[in-house]
Amino acid sequence: MANSSRATHRSLLVAMFTQLLSYAALSAMEGIPLKNAASAGVTMPLAGLGTGGYGNGVVQPLGVYPECWTDGKPDASGSVPHPGIDCSAQVINATLAWLQVGGRRIDNGDSYEDMQAVGKAMKASGIARSDLFLTTKIGDGGIGMGEADTDTQIDYYLSQTKATYIDLLLIHWPTSSKNSSEPKCQTKSKIYDAKECRLITWRTLVKAWKAGKVMLVLLLVLLLVLMLVLVAMLVLPVLTLSLPLLSRPKRSVFRTSTSTSCRS
Repeated sequence: MANSSRATHRSLLVAMFTQLLSYAALSAMEGIPLKNAASAGVTMPLAGLGTGGYGNGVVQPLGVYPECWTDGKPDASGSVPHPGIDCSAQVINATLAWLQVGGRRIDNGDSYEDMQAVGKAMKASGIARSDLFLTTKIGDGGIGMGEADTDTQIDYYLSQTKATYIDLLLIHWPTSSKNSSEPKCQTKSKIYDAKECRLITWRTLVKAWKAGKVMLVLLLVLLLVLMLVLVAMLVLPVLTLSLPLLSRPKRSVFRTSTSTSCRS
């Protein structure tokens, strides 16, 4: 009886997760317009996959922080954050599964330590780059904010993922790492200036946008409200089991805009 009860409980959890994933994927196909973008007509998939924190149950127990999320390759600083640990298979599997069920937005970052794995999953999916929406972040990784560091992170990210451009580039955190090469961005420096550091970094993002390396630039903190809304939209329907998600009509896949834009 106990085994039967556990099996029933497990089946219910799998069904709920499947419904949540299906709903998230369907939502991801529906782009939301960015009204205050510099160029008109820019849209972003409503839901995306965060590509950090995939446990494999061996290096780190599942559900225990920090779960294994590194692909064993160097970050933008040139150092390997966790030598000898490689969980790229978990990252590739999760990212590829998301794309296969219809998801199109991928959320990555230098500090996620899995840029190569994400890039391999994108290639393995066979989905055209123009149909994907790739988000990544600068700062809060091996190196910090500032002009030289930002340039390095953008170029390194593109080389690691084999992408030719980034759809949305975020400033990961409003303060920089002490490892930044820009004195005004070094938190331990006597001339540290948080505001000036952000301005220097922002100007560098705009430069990258003008060069065609980035489609959109944004400060991550501005997305917090949107994230809360998305959580409510995705979780509440599953908890109540009130939506026939798996029987929803098939929608066309979202295509990203080819026009460049800059979030002001």
